[in-house]
Amino acid sequence: MNRLYHATPDGYCGDEDNGQTSAWYVFSAMGFYPVCPTSGQYVLGTPLFKKSP
Repeated sequence: MNRLYHATPDGYCGDEDNGQTSAWYVFSAMGFYPVCPTSGQYVLGTPLFKKSP
């Protein structure tokens, strides 16, 4: 996340796809990501921040 995403015009790796890449980044920065919206399953990871609002 630190290597491929930054606040520059070319800050997204690949093409932005109607918010999906942004949503992945936000969820991953918080330390989890929904596998499928209807399944209730999440992938857990390491959060980027110590605290999320």
